[in-house]
Amino acid sequence: MRVSVKELLRNFSLLSDKALSEPVIITKNGRDRLVLVSVEEYSMMRDMIGGVSPASSSATGAAHPSDSSAAGSKPRTA
Repeated sequence: MRVSVKELLRNFSLLSDKALSEPVIITKNGRDRLVLVSVEEYSMMRDMIGGVSPASSSATGAAHPSDSSAAGSKPRTA
């Protein structure tokens, strides 16, 4: 499925649900730009290519979805 950025913004909830079952390609000015996929699909692809290098993830601010710091949670202290 392909949608424009404008359509994604108008229908984010519906399209994010759709991305749970199939990739949603986001276009800008008629060109493919991004792909919205489920966390499971992302994890599977990440595992297949051997993960994201630390240099590339810190440079872009990307974090693995299971990383607790990515979700903004802090470790509990007693």
